[in-house]
Amino acid sequence: MAEDPLNQIINAGISSILLIIALISVSISLSNMLTEQKCQPYINQIQQKDAEIRSLNEQLNQTKTNLQQCKDEYNRLITENITKKDIEEIKENIKDINSKLEYLVKEMKKR
Repeated sequence: MAEDPLNQIINAGISSILLIIALISVSISLSNMLTEQKCQPYINQIQQKDAEIRSLNEQLNQTKTNLQQCKDEYNRLITENITKKDIEEIKENIKDINSKLEYLVKEMKKR
């Protein structure tokens, strides 16, 4: 049995539409793939830079921790040890006392 020419036209139209949809899908997929391939070097570079940033942030945090430890140690040493500033103050006090002693000795000799 031969099909009705109208059915043949409808079937051909439906087949053409399905073929066009399939071609469009394939072309979109190819286009996406080509775009992704073009962008891949940039994506890789961004991922590398992100890894570098994470590494630098870790180093920064470690450096901040080390700095705080050094500050704490410095403060501890200042309170527990004699510093150069302390020695300078002691020298000034000794000079002052020596001056006063010399003055007193001179005064005593006058009497």
